[in-house]
Amino acid sequence: MPEPMNEFAVELTELEKIATQNLPSVANALRGPATVLLTHEGLGGPGHYSAVDVVQNAYAHFTDTLGNRQRVGCDRVDATATALRAIVAAYWHADGQA
Repeated sequence: MPEPMNEFAVELTELEKIATQNLPSVANALRGPATVLLTHEGLGGPGHYSAVDVVQNAYAHFTDTLGNRQRVGCDRVDATATALRAIVAAYWHADGQA
């Protein structure tokens, strides 16, 4: 059986770094590939192959799905960073350090 906690300790400086630096870096790292995935350059070139058209459409749908999921992930990482910044600010304020 775990012992009850007499106090709750939070490393605010580390949490603040995660909220202001680490999480935004993760979101930015994911945004680059999302942009590439959503860009449809095609396989065109000299000549035309109808079999390639089917593949291009399937690939475009696949990359749209991946890119959109990645953008949603970025939005969620951003929202987490925003919430964590608010939590850190509340703790700084509660400690009288704000």
